[in-house]
Amino acid sequence: MMRQFVVFFVLHLALLQYVASLTKGPRKIQSFFTRVRSLVPLKRDHGKGFTRNKDEIDNNIQTMFDQNKAWKKAKDAEDPDFFNNLGSKHEPRYMWIGCADARVPAEVITGEDAGSIFVVRNVANLVVNTDFNLMSALQYAVKELKVPHIVVCGHYNCGGIRAAMEQRDHSSPLENWLRNIRDVYRIHRKELDAI
Repeated sequence: MMRQFVVFFVLHLALLQYVASLTKGPRKIQSFFTRVRSLVPLKRDHGKGFTRNKDEIDNNIQTMFDQNKAWKKAKDAEDPDFFNNLGSKHEPRYMWIGCADARVPAEVITGEDAGSIFVVRNVANLVVNTDFNLMSALQYAVKELKVPHIVVCGHYNCGGIRAAMEQRDHSSPLENWLRNIRDVYRIHRKELDAI
């Protein structure tokens, strides 16, 4: 449980620092978290309108931790050396540049085992030369891990591609990211429309 707390604390701290850099101040940070909180599903509370159920949110997170424990227990029962083998070496055969869409997890859709795919995901599975996260992962995969195969995998009904084709401003930073798709479409419109 301590390890989970440390991971969440570090992620939470990083998020706070990122938000502070974007919003330039505590009042705007509060506004940002109010907007984030607004993404949590609403429940109809008769007489009070719509409300958010904090206990349900906490239970969903706890459910995820419980599922992780159950998965680990099942893996240990199936193969007692699974985690030792996984931790002893990192020699993936593939680098997978895929969409952040939760419906297309690389290992699941390819039937590969954990450790065989080095994964980088982003909205609409883009390879953009100004994306330091992807570029450093690519460099690490090729130079350090000696990955022999690189896959850039798209999928049908991609929300990122669909959003890029909409004629509306999605606001920064998403709008900046989608501009890459729009530029490709603008430059290669005839070819893409013919597909």
